[in-house]
Amino acid sequence: MPSSEVITKWVTRWKYEMTAKPLRPGRGGQKRLDIRVHAVRTSLPRVSALRGNLTGHRAREARSDSKTTAARMTDRPARMAWAGVVAPVLFVATFAIEGALRPGYSAITTYVSALSLGPRGWVQIANFIVSGLLLLAFALRTRASSRAGAILLGVVAVGLVASGIFVMDPMGTPRNAMTLHGRVHEILGAIVFTAMPITCVVLSKAGHARFRAWSLFACAVIVVAIILMKVGQLGTAELAVRVGLSQRIALVTFFSWLFAFASRSSRSAIEEDRRAPG
Repeated sequence: MPSSEVITKWVTRWKYEMTAKPLRPGRGGQKRLDIRVHAVRTSLPRVSALRGNLTGHRAREARSDSKTTAARMTDRPARMAWAGVVAPVLFVATFAIEGALRPGYSAITTYVSALSLGPRGWVQIANFIVSGLLLLAFALRTRASSRAGAILLGVVAVGLVASGIFVMDPMGTPRNAMTLHGRVHEILGAIVFTAMPITCVVLSKAGHARFRAWSLFACAVIVVAIILMKVGQLGTAELAVRVGLSQRIALVTFFSWLFAFASRSSRSAIEEDRRAPG
């Protein structure tokens, strides 16, 4: 199909033929004028048809591009929702497997962040960062249902990423001997563990009655586990040897709740995609 530039060139040439060459008076000039008028009259419908075909072709391309863009936009929320499903599974499975394979490591008495130390510390560091980025993507997806919940999830996500960057000091390090990255890691941990139970309560309103009950139960378990962990940090002998267990109870409970919430969100995104027109 000729392009619009070619069609414009044809029309310009015909206009030039009509106006540029002067016609001498007489029967010959009149004859040439009649021929030119006839040529233009017979050619204009063809030019109009070509222009119409070109316009229709462009309109079809525009509609196709808009459908492709709409499909990508509707598929993006589903992918972001699935990030919330993958993040908790990846995080919990990685620190559980790595803790079981690490020689001399005890999941009962040692924090999860201690896996960031040593020659294989890069595994847990990568786990913090990748899981945090996935959770951050899911937090952006959650903005549509709860802005406050999305902010809290974002706080947890950024805290995980930063915890991978600022690794903890070895357990038992005196406070006056702590490094800067160890102090930052401690502050980040306090922020993350504070945000976790609040997130469960805020986002509990986005589900049905059973999910709200599960959210409140998860919040209560997390709060109790955090209290036991803090009491153990203060030096209570019976609880000090179980700080790793208390921390894992809080983490596993929160990420189990998050998995359930993200699964509901991903199903909703898929249903919205199926109901989308076109």
